[in-house]
Amino acid sequence: MKIYRSLVYTSVETQPFGRRELEQLLAVSRQNNRKNGITGILLYCDGCFIQVLEGSEDQVFQTFMRVEKDPRHRSINQVIDVYGDERNFQDWSMGFRVIEKEQADRSIFPGFTNYLRTGRLNDELRRELPRKIKVFLDAFRVVSRL
Repeated sequence: MKIYRSLVYTSVETQPFGRRELEQLLAVSRQNNRKNGITGILLYCDGCFIQVLEGSEDQVFQTFMRVEKDPRHRSINQVIDVYGDERNFQDWSMGFRVIEKEQADRSIFPGFTNYLRTGRLNDELRRELPRKIKVFLDAFRVVSRL
């Protein structure tokens, strides 16, 4: 049985990304991910990114190291790092969606939007963040396939 690594991180842009910059980032990411056997998704909202990287331990590590060195990102936080026998986004070299701030503010995930707005984690959210991110990503996966 093959084991996959799934790593989720958040980051903040160092300078504003316009639509063109986001499209270029996505094109390069998809090309690199196909070459390296990486799947996942990238969400962008109001200057913030959340990304899921899935693949072999080595390839996910190398990809994440490139992100950490990328001057377009700051405040990079690894929030989930797990191993399993299947991928959640096996068909996507990199799914992508821009989420408008108004959509995030109307989120159905209590507490998650408070963090997006304030950047502060209360004790409950700190404990629940990995689970909430998985719920958020699962909901995104369902909605984006409609």
